[in-house]
Amino acid sequence: MIYKKQKIIIVEFARDSSNPNIIHAYTANGGRITVYQAIDYRTDLPIPNLYVTRYKQWFHLTRRGKLTEVVHDFSPARRTHGRKCHDGVRGNQYPCMRNFGSLECHKIVCATFHGSRYLNGIKRECHHIIPDVYNYSADNLIWLTPAEHRRYDAVQRSLRMAGRLDKMTPAEILEVTQQYVIDPRSTDEIMQSEMSHHMEI
Repeated sequence: MIYKKQKIIIVEFARDSSNPNIIHAYTANGGRITVYQAIDYRTDLPIPNLYVTRYKQWFHLTRRGKLTEVVHDFSPARRTHGRKCHDGVRGNQYPCMRNFGSLECHKIVCATFHGSRYLNGIKRECHHIIPDVYNYSADNLIWLTPAEHRRYDAVQRSLRMAGRLDKMTPAEILEVTQQYVIDPRSTDEIMQSEMSHHMEI
């Protein structure tokens, strides 16, 4: 099954007067979209002519000076051998941008809206607050150190096993998980504690 959406037609756009990396675009139906210069998470440098919104809409600035939407028809994620990029699913199941160096979409969005993945020399990992590889909107992503990532995953697994994860927003999940980042207990102890708490509720 292929997921398709209607293409957004841009009739006019202008750069923000205070920040040239931001473009205000106007659609054919009278709507307005703010798009941001996409950032390469490997180098922290802008990706030429690629722009993205907070809600995972991609735009390309053509050589003729037109802003056009990059439409993805994503197939359901499936495991493949090696690296498979077709503006769809990569070999490790993450959507990627084939025409822009095969970069992973969620890491581009995280670097664009949440800053560099490097913190004090530590290479951080991109975490999906709601564990869905296709939900890579800015509000669903966060940079975490490997140790933090393991703890976040442990709490998420406990919430899923308790049947509560699908009913929570990203903000609610973060509220529960952030308290465990500096928790001295092991991830197994955290999972058992959080599971028993939510089972009681």
